[in-house]
Amino acid sequence: MAEKKKNNIIPFVLGFGVLLVGFLLPETGGITHTGWRALSVLLFAIIFWATEAAPAACTAMAILILLPILGIRSYEATFSSLGTIMIWRLMAIFIITEAIKRVGLADRIAYRVIALMKGKVRRTLLCVLLLNFAFSFIIPNSYARTVLLVTIVISWLHTVGIESPSNIGKAFMIAIPVASTITASSIIVGASVDIFAADLFNTMVGYRWTYFNWLITNAPICLAMTFVIFFLTITVFKPETDELGNIEVIQEKIKTLGPLSQQEKFVICLFIGLMVLWFTDVSERIPAEMLVAFIMVFPSRLRIMRWKDAMSSVNWPIILLFGASISMAASLQSSGIVDWLGVNVFSRFGGLSVVVIAYLAVAVTVLVRLGMSNMTGAVATLLPLLITVAKGIGINPVWLGMICVMSSCVACFFPAQSANCLFSYGFGFYNNRDLLRFGLLLFPLFATVLVLFSLFYWPLVTLPI
Repeated sequence: MAEKKKNNIIPFVLGFGVLLVGFLLPETGGITHTGWRALSVLLFAIIFWATEAAPAACTAMAILILLPILGIRSYEATFSSLGTIMIWRLMAIFIITEAIKRVGLADRIAYRVIALMKGKVRRTLLCVLLLNFAFSFIIPNSYARTVLLVTIVISWLHTVGIESPSNIGKAFMIAIPVASTITASSIIVGASVDIFAADLFNTMVGYRWTYFNWLITNAPICLAMTFVIFFLTITVFKPETDELGNIEVIQEKIKTLGPLSQQEKFVICLFIGLMVLWFTDVSERIPAEMLVAFIMVFPSRLRIMRWKDAMSSVNWPIILLFGASISMAASLQSSGIVDWLGVNVFSRFGGLSVVVIAYLAVAVTVLVRLGMSNMTGAVATLLPLLITVAKGIGINPVWLGMICVMSSCVACFFPAQSANCLFSYGFGFYNNRDLLRFGLLLFPLFATVLVLFSLFYWPLVTLPI
């Protein structure tokens, strides 16, 4: 116990020591007093995010407190990040996701897909992964999708007598959370890190992502990775058999659900309307997500859930982390640290080929994610730097920055790196070694797919190099 307490003290000593040094350092090497302080807050956040000495949201709150106290940003400017449009879009997405889960619409679709596969293992795995990709447009929250699909698959596996250890169990329990994390980037509202990145690109570069542009840029990569994950999974964890019976239980569950309820039909209509607003980019001019969320909680005969339940479905720690990360990135830019690092540290990138730079961006992002369980924290640390690097060497900063954003989702070497993996890990079908082996094989495949798409596909649609 004493050793554990001692280990918990180390991050606090390092973190607050860094803050003290940054506060006392004189202006030197082209870095101002404000620059040193901004850099010290960044290092403070990295230490606490990497060691998880405090909850990520607690560290985010510390950032919001430290920035005005240390004179890095004004009080008003620091907390203005909590009022950005993207934060409110994110809050509404949490509510919409919960509403879709509550009416049972997603369960109905998933059960029917499994029943259609008639117990064929490989076919079922592929369809579950494709369903997961399709659900990224219906249930943007990747954790909600993981919980839904894993719960349904677990029920099916137990029904047909599959218990640990089993390659079939390992294949499903690893593939689903990994695919959920990666396919979240299919849409701009798919994950908090994507919303954060879109807002940061607008702040630093003046590039405004729309729902449709983000979709055509990233969805094909996510779809390609769905197939990569499928083939890698059945290769690494070759199923003991390809046919499992007892689909009768799934059929019974479908019968129990009965015909579409009035609430399900209502949610379908609302979501179709939201999709139309997304695809036509009308949602960039009106608060479409907030409107749909409001209709779902407004007291009426078709109300999906109460306001109290809607608020409890919002991941407020993520909201806080999002706002703090935006303020931190803005502070690094306004204090001159980002420009200084671009000139003095990353200018050497100019002599490298675009392919090498792309692979380096992937590798550095994944390396940082090894020490940070939070994707938004990792991207908040790296994205401003990579944007500056790109400007300095004549590369489109949005192109290089998006490589970083997409790479942040592939760190799946240990269960603790992702809430999705932690959930499926708890069922005991796979261990740390299984996930590490899968992650090490997936990383070079993901890097190659991403680099190829970024070099040959992105320039054809929205992102020239």
